[in-house]
Amino acid sequence: MRYSPCRRGYHMLRRHTWLKMRYGFVVCLLIVAAMTGPLSPVVHGGHTPESAPPARYRHSLVTVNGRVLLFGGQSNSGCPPQGYCNDLWEFDPGSNTFRQIVPSNASPSPRSDHGAAEFNGRMYVFGGGAPWFSRDLWYFAPGTNTWTQGSTASCFACELDSRLVHLGGYLYLTVWRGVHSRYDPSTDTWIHGEPPKAPSPEQWFGTAPINGKLCSLKADIDRGTPVEVICYDEWTGPYPPEHSMSLSGELQPSILGPAMAWWGNTVWLFGGGTGSYSQLWASKQVWQYTFTDATTVAVTRLPDMPTPRMDAAAAPLALQRTSTVTASAVLAELPIVIFGGMGSSYGAMGDTLIYTVTVSANFVYLPLTMR
Repeated sequence: MRYSPCRRGYHMLRRHTWLKMRYGFVVCLLIVAAMTGPLSPVVHGGHTPESAPPARYRHSLVTVNGRVLLFGGQSNSGCPPQGYCNDLWEFDPGSNTFRQIVPSNASPSPRSDHGAAEFNGRMYVFGGGAPWFSRDLWYFAPGTNTWTQGSTASCFACELDSRLVHLGGYLYLTVWRGVHSRYDPSTDTWIHGEPPKAPSPEQWFGTAPINGKLCSLKADIDRGTPVEVICYDEWTGPYPPEHSMSLSGELQPSILGPAMAWWGNTVWLFGGGTGSYSQLWASKQVWQYTFTDATTVAVTRLPDMPTPRMDAAAAPLALQRTSTVTASAVLAELPIVIFGGMGSSYGAMGDTLIYTVTVSANFVYLPLTMR
């Protein structure tokens, strides 16, 4: 079962009466992510083999020790009884297919819209909803094939539209406006910053660890603002300092919730929803954000994916076929796995795409190009 944006906002309002009391309006929450594949770079897949996970959206893909793991999401029919999933899959790059992992103990409850990240060879999952949002934290250890529950966060509304990212020895949680909380896996403890002061009209797509900082991408689709990049300095509490990055090149038009992947000094956004909150159309555009120095980001539009989609997930595989180009830069191919999402008709998609880009293998600040 798929809940419409306004129905999801209604459930959120019922659960979080502070929205109704403090702001006097209903927030309709919709997270839309997109996937597509390239033309000049190689796009593999685009099919749905028998071993594929059920079609879904609002799921997560995380790279753990070179393995891409898929967890959760929403499905129109593949995850009964209510359409929320808690199954776990691993992508096989040799056959471009997934195989299901059956953990040896209990899994987290079904959920979508959760945050996920890798840390120390584990896949961490936080929050999400089915449809009620939660604040629980879990991690999956591939070596033991087990799930373990960590401490539950006590932060204010941090389960809403949460994203998780690993930087240094911590996992950082972002919601609405940016960095909100920090989790220490070594002690299983949380440190919470100030709550967002108001629901922001801007949609934060996700946060990536770039050059020792946490960098988030955002846009306001109803106002039609182009995509912006905000980076945060080291966590000092109660709220980390932030600054806007200077963008060069063609600016990406406003979009809602594309699939996001990153490697080294570069972030990629795949697809997403265009239009407005009331009427979204799936996109097949691919955009690249290369952090050329501490203050500047080069924006490049790459070849489109073959099919438009929203609410997809993306994660990089291992570098392949390196070749020395200059004395200071070694370039390598980076395949990015993209799975699922939904089209403009809001139907769940179950195909797999491999979008291959060329990256700087030694992570010097150079513009990255497609092969």
